[in-house]
Order: sequence, then structure tokens, then C-alpha cells
Amino acid sequence: MLRGRDRELAALHDLVARARGGAGGALVITGGTGLGRTALLAAARAEAPGFQVFDLRGVRAESGIPSAGLHRMLPKAGPGRAHQTLVSESHRRPVLCCVDDAQHLDPDSLSALAFTARRAEAERMLLLFAVRQDAGGGAVPEVLADLPSVSLSELPVTDSVRVLQDRVPYGISRGLGTELAALACGNPLALTELAAELTPEQLGGTAPPPEALPARSRLRAELRARLHALSGSAQQLVLLAVADERLDLETLLRAADRVELTALDEAVAAGLLVVEGDAVRLPDELTRSCLRAETSPARRQAAHRLLVEVLDPRLHRARWLWHQAVVAAQPGLADALGEAADETGRDGDYAFSALIHQRAADLTALPAVRGLRLIRAGRDSWLAGRPERARALLRRARGLAAPGEPRGTADLLRGWIELAEGNPTTANGMLMTAADELAGGNREVAVAALKLAGAAAFNAGDFSRYHLAAKRTEDLRRDDDPPATRLQLDHLAGMDATFRGDHRQAVPLLREVVRLAETADDCGSSLWASQASFVLGDAARAHDLANRALTAPPDRNVPLLGPWASVYRSLSALMLDQYVSAEAGSLEGLRAARATGLHGVTISHLGILTLVSALQGDRENARQRFAAMTDEVTAQGLDRSCVLTSWAFACADLAHGRPTDALDRFRLTTAEAGPAIRVISAPHYVEAAAHCGQRENAGRALRIFDAWARTTGSVARIALSHRCHALLALRGADAEEHFRAAIRLHEQASTPIELAKTGLLYAHWLRRERKPRAARKLLGDALSAFEQFRMPHWIERTRSELRAAGGPSDTGNRGAQDLSPREAEIAQLVAEGARNKEIAARLFISQRTVDHHLRNAFAKLGVRSRVELSRLLR
Repeated sequence: MLRGRDRELAALHDLVARARGGAGGALVITGGTGLGRTALLAAARAEAPGFQVFDLRGVRAESGIPSAGLHRMLPKAGPGRAHQTLVSESHRRPVLCCVDDAQHLDPDSLSALAFTARRAEAERMLLLFAVRQDAGGGAVPEVLADLPSVSLSELPVTDSVRVLQDRVPYGISRGLGTELAALACGNPLALTELAAELTPEQLGGTAPPPEALPARSRLRAELRARLHALSGSAQQLVLLAVADERLDLETLLRAADRVELTALDEAVAAGLLVVEGDAVRLPDELTRSCLRAETSPARRQAAHRLLVEVLDPRLHRARWLWHQAVVAAQPGLADALGEAADETGRDGDYAFSALIHQRAADLTALPAVRGLRLIRAGRDSWLAGRPERARALLRRARGLAAPGEPRGTADLLRGWIELAEGNPTTANGMLMTAADELAGGNREVAVAALKLAGAAAFNAGDFSRYHLAAKRTEDLRRDDDPPATRLQLDHLAGMDATFRGDHRQAVPLLREVVRLAETADDCGSSLWASQASFVLGDAARAHDLANRALTAPPDRNVPLLGPWASVYRSLSALMLDQYVSAEAGSLEGLRAARATGLHGVTISHLGILTLVSALQGDRENARQRFAAMTDEVTAQGLDRSCVLTSWAFACADLAHGRPTDALDRFRLTTAEAGPAIRVISAPHYVEAAAHCGQRENAGRALRIFDAWARTTGSVARIALSHRCHALLALRGADAEEHFRAAIRLHEQASTPIELAKTGLLYAHWLRRERKPRAARKLLGDALSAFEQFRMPHWIERTRSELRAAGGPSDTGNRGAQDLSPREAEIAQLVAEGARNKEIAARLFISQRTVDHHLRNAFAKLGVRSRVELSRLLR
């Protein structure tokens, strides 16, 4: 399976289909070594059963191997003769001609094939040219320059991890996969080579991940050959860049005083150095790791020594100290290195600060101090996006750190990494241990550890563990606690009471959390207060606090809290009936979470996206988003997200008039969910149970929901309570009173979508009560709302009800010429050249939904093709 090449594979599929039908063509596939040019040619051959296939491969002239020229394939081949021969063959059956390494094919053969490629549209013929285009392969041959082309790029992290998982029989952890994806820089060949050489210890997490490609690597051999082909002076400049990731042009030119200045141009021409403004760097980290591994210790030392001589220690203190410490292992440098690492970390250069902290630790004699420096190195490695490196450093640190706060800090970071990247149950154990170690020396950080332990228990769906973390904080509470600590203690106790269903105890505690957050400016306080506001039903406040958390400065003790706030920003937008905002926020949060490796946040956003689709009645999109979440859920071992999707699909069944199916799903949700999810989903459960005639079960669920809604005072939730009571009312007067109260409160809470849904249910009841005129008025208002928010399923359902009530089924807004936000987004992506499959994957919606919105955009804009649309939007 070719991961991350959906666009290219779709293009090949279309080209093969057209060639089979008599409308042939050509395509030039470009890309660097290892990006999959040859694999795509193989995929094309697999797509073309029944084709006459011709395979050619160019070779370098200096290799001494005879070129696989066209004469070997077609006798007496000049351009015209080759064309005639291939056309004759295509009259008998379709022809596929694959030319690998076309840049090395002899010129006559390449010209002959290019001649044919330009005339292939009228034949059952497809010609594919794979051209290596990087520093080692040069430009696309001029004779192919006017043909359609596609350029292969590096794979994103998600697809890189999947490539690794495909090749490791028993799977690979997400943390290790992310680390290797960064090392390979998205190169499929590099990923394959790394996967083949992983040791059991590396797979099990007891040994650090590899730092370079294997010695037998084809890519590494190629880079070695390119380096050795340079002059000695040019090699020296490249090795300076290998030794210093932050090399600047001024420093390089100082070093160049000792070498030939033309060496810089030589290294740049070979593709081993890149000059951008004042910066001089290697093309990527893959090149750095390979060249470092290929360079002898003596040559590496020489590069560091030269940098010590040319760097100004006053301007580049951290870099100068680092190189000096590499050249001479002087214990006296350890303290200075530690200070420089702290300064570098404060500037946000975590990759370098981790490196300096680790070198300082290596030069430190006292085990306890060495352990502290390794803890800092582990922390900064994680902040730099290297979780496996961080885990390895923290394991070393824990064995050296003194009992109490140092060891507790190591456990806190290990647990936090495990919570973000691994198994939440394991994280909970680590964090509880950290709290025990920290309690005697740093009580405030111990509280933070227990707060995270509770979050891990919540993610694992284990509310008994959450209760244990909350109980543990009772011994840590003091009268003189600072506001930030009191906030965490009250939040843990308040959420524990919520999970136990004790809303009378929970509400005052959670309100105090929100009050305390008014004077706090740290990320954690705003995040916990946002969650508290959400539970209290104050969606607007929850949304504001989540935004504040996202813009607050990070906490060095508990880093990377900010991205979790994006979950509550989307959830609160959903509660405010801002479906578009919730979806957009979760798509943005999803991209950020994947970029930082926060898999728990990734799963939460995929769950929210599933729920958005379900509430809109879009079962197909809900299924697709659920499928995208399956791998993440399995890797994380989470139960909560499975519960969330059960709830989502129950809502979709309910929206499509299948209350029995919905009720079955709600039973699954009720059995597996914690009390909070059971309460939040109660209005949908009551509606399904009422339609199925299960009034007693619905009544029990409603009583619990009522207790919560009344205690929190949330107007939006009290409105939902009235709607549920209307559905269960035995007397018509009671039902009407509750429906009217629900509508009044929906308007007061500014929740227009829930208002429209309540209006639809009320209108259905009125029609059954033989009051069609009143029903039509409600249905007209509901239809306008659903059209305003572009909710196709609910529009059609309301029109159907309106027809049954004897009214018109259209409010006249269908011909609006302005595009909806989603139609505009899809239209712009089409204008940029994206295919429907790519758009669906990017927006986490189905191709059918893309087709639907695109047809609407075509109609509104008065265009008939993608070409016309692209011209209009340029």
C-alpha cells in the first residue's frame, strides 16, 4: 500500500481508464530519491491488466552499463518509427510505457518517446516518465518539460507513521513512530530502511531510537557519495553545517578564510548546503543525521574546534560553550552549560536547550545534579517534539535523581508524556507516584500531578481512579493556598462530585473555580475554568476561557496544556449552536494536535467532528470521521471516545427517524459512559425512549437531568428539560405548556438550532392535535433556521413535515447566490487544483458530501466545469 499518495494514485487511475477508452495521455512523475517514483510506476502497471506494457530504465552514462535505449524495445526506432510502432500496438490492445530514471535515458530514445507522448491523446496509449529531480538528478529534460507532470513531496507525519506500522509485524508505538518520522523527514525509502533495522529494545521503549539511517542504507550511501565527490574545502564547509544547526553566513565566511571561497558555491550546487539570507543550513535533518554518521570522529572534532575558534563567545555564548564542551570534556563547563541551556529554553529553542542540558549532564560528576540536568533535557526534548528521546532521558534521570521532588519531577514529566502520547491508565499510575514523591517538598506541583492524574483517569473512562486522585488532594489542602492551587483543588473535587452525580456539591466548587480564574493569567487555570464553565452550562464563558488558555504563556512545569483548551473551545461552540465554528475549531485543533503528537487531543477533536456531523443528520460523514478515529482510539486505549461516538451515532439515528436503533445505541452509551456523559446525552435519550414508548426509562433519565439543569441554572439546558417534559406529557395542555416554555428559553439562551429542532417537534405534535395552521408557522421558522445554517437533512425533514401540514415546502431561499462557508471552502480548494478525494480527506467529510456542495456551488456561480470555476475564483 502506498501511503500518502492518494492524489497521485487517483491521477494514475484516471489516466489508465482514459487510455483504455481510447483517450490516452502522458505524465511526468518527478521527485527525489526514495519518494516513490518507481513505486508509482509499479502501481500503474497493477492498474492496467490487459495492457501491453513496455518498461525502460535510463542509466548514467559514466556507469559503464549499456543504456536501455529504445532500440531494445522497438526495432529501427526514430521518433516517427517509434510512434508508428506504438500506435500499431495500441490498435490491438492498450499500451502502457513506463520509463524509470528518464533523465538518464539516451537522448534519441527520450526524444522518440516524447514525440509519441504528445500525440497519445487519440490512442489507447499511456506513457509515464519517472524523473529524479533533486541535487543528484538535475532538472526535468527539456523534451519532457511541456508534458503534464506531478511532483512527489515528503509524506506528512501521519502517513509516515503508517508506513512504519505497515512494516513492523507487531506494531510500533506512536511516540517511536513520530520520532522516526521526524528522522526520515517523510521519505518513504528512509522509513522502510529504518523499520527493517529496529531492535526489540527500541520497539519496547527500553533503548533510545536510532539517530541515523542504517549503515546499509541506500540513501545514506548516496549522501556519502555526494559528500566525497566534493573538494576538501567544500566538504569542510558542509561538515561545519553538520556540526552546527544554527550556522550563520558570517561565521561560515570567517571559517572560509581558511578554505577556498568557491567551495561554498560547490557545496550549494551539490545540494548539500542551502543559503537563505544570513542562515546556512543543510537541506534537512535526514541529510544531517546521515552525514554525521558517515563522518569520522576526528573530522567531527575538527569541525567543532574550528567553530570554537571563529565564533564570538559574547554574541553566541550557548553555541560557543556547546562546541567547546564537545571539543574538550571539561567538568568545569557543566554549570555554564546549564545556565546557557536555561536561557536557550526560555527563548523557545527547545531542541538546542535539550542538547546543551544533556551535555551538561554528561560533564556532571554528582549523580543527583546529573539527574536534574537530565530531567531538564527530557522536558525540553519533549517540548521539541521528541517524545521517545524524552522518555529515554527521563528514565536515566529517575535512576539518578534523589527521592522526593527531583524524582517526583521526573515521574511528573513521564506521566504527562504518557498522558499525551501513550496509555492513560499507565499515565495515571506514573502521575499518582509523582504526587507522592512531590507532596513533601513541592506541594503545589504535587497538586498539579494529581490534577493530571485525574485527567488521565477521565481519558481512560476510569472514574474510580479519578475519585482516588480527588481524595488524595484533601490531605494537601491548606488555608493559605494561593489562588492557582485552590483552583486546581476545587476543580478536581468539583469534577469528582459531578462524576458521582452529586451536583449540589459540584456546582459551588465549580463556580469557585471560574471565580478564581478571573484573577489568574496562566494557561492551566483558564483551561480548568473553561471545563468547569462547560459543566455548569455557561457555554459562552467556557468559550472565552478556552480562548484565553490558548493565548496564555505556557507552564514550564506542566507544558503543552494549551492544545487541550481547543477541545473545550469546540465543545462550547457546539453548545452555543455554532456548528460551523465548532467544526472549524476542531479541524484546526486536529491539525495542531497531530503536529505536536498529542493523540488524546486528536481523538477528542475527531469525536467532536463525528458528533457535529451526527447532530446535523449527516450519517455518512459521521461514519467517515469515526473511521478516522478508530486507529487513534486503538493506539491510545481510550473508552471515552468510543462512548462519544456511540452517542453521536445515536443522534444520527434519531435525526433519521430510527428511534429504536438510537435507543439501542444509547443503552451502550449508558452502560459504558461515566455519569457526566449520561447526563449530557439525556435529552437525546429521552426523545428516543419517548418515541419508543419507554416512558418509565425516559422519566428516570429526565429526573437526573433535571436535577443537574436546575442546580447549574443553565438556561439552555432548562430549555431542553422542558422539551423532554413535553415529549413525555400525558395531557395535551401540559405538553403545550412545556413546548412553549422550551421555545421561550431557547430564544433567551440564543440557541437557534435547538430552537428549530424544538419547533419541529412541537409542530409535529400540533399536527397530530389537528392544529395545522399553528404547525405551519413553527415549521416555516424552523425551515428558515435550518436553511440559514445549511443543514440539508433537517431542511428536507422540515419540508416533509410542512407538506404533511398542508403548507408550501420552500421558503424561497434556495436560489440564494451567495455560497455557504463550506461551499466556498470547497470551491476554493477545487480552484487550487485539489481533487474531491483530497478535499474529503482534508476536511474529514465524505466524497459524496464534497460532490453535493460542489454541485451547489456550480449552480450558484453559474459555471459548468472545474476549469470555469478555477478561472472565476482566480
